[in-house]
Amino acid sequence: MNRALAALEEHFAMAFLAEGIADTREHRAILRTFCNADSPHLTLEELLDRVRSQGVEPALDTARRVMDRLCEYGLAREVRTDDGQILYEHLHLDQHHDHLICTRCKRVINFHDERLEELKEIVATKRRFHPLRHRLEIYGLCDQCLPAGGVLRSLLDIAPGERVRVVSTGGGRRFSQRLADLGLVPNSEIQVINNTGPIIVALGNSRVALGRGVAAKIVVK
Repeated sequence: MNRALAALEEHFAMAFLAEGIADTREHRAILRTFCNADSPHLTLEELLDRVRSQGVEPALDTARRVMDRLCEYGLAREVRTDDGQILYEHLHLDQHHDHLICTRCKRVINFHDERLEELKEIVATKRRFHPLRHRLEIYGLCDQCLPAGGVLRSLLDIAPGERVRVVSTGGGRRFSQRLADLGLVPNSEIQVINNTGPIIVALGNSRVALGRGVAAKIVVK
């Protein structure tokens, strides 16, 4: 164990002691595993899997308590994806990065661009605002999930936020007429707002809710 991590463990133990929380083998294993993780983002379950692979068996609540304290102490922070998943990120005071989050596979990609930092300062200065920190999260599809141009898919397979064009509506004349009454006709451009439960799409300034059976018959690209 390196000297910095050993010092951090002792600091962490003293902070827990001040709060009346026992310094246990489980607490230290969680701290050590998180700090040594090669992945920039971990879910609580992924962190627990790594700890348990070392022969230590902390409870889920224990891991959550430790990570809550790490966030409070400024050593980690929560990153929430648009589907509500919580990822824990290492927080280094001398570094800053923003995130690209894939809405399909939930992959989180770190990036840093000095132009964004400069723009942040310009925007804040114009408004006579002193920035302390900022966070940018861009949602979309990563290169592994982005389909090749022209690939036909069912509307059910479209991720939230993705814009597509209707190719066909299928289901017969009456079915197509019902969709046409809603504005869903071939070549119309739509954006998926939600694909959990009813499929919600934006069509111009309108929002249309579709049953999953209906959405399955709509082909888009």
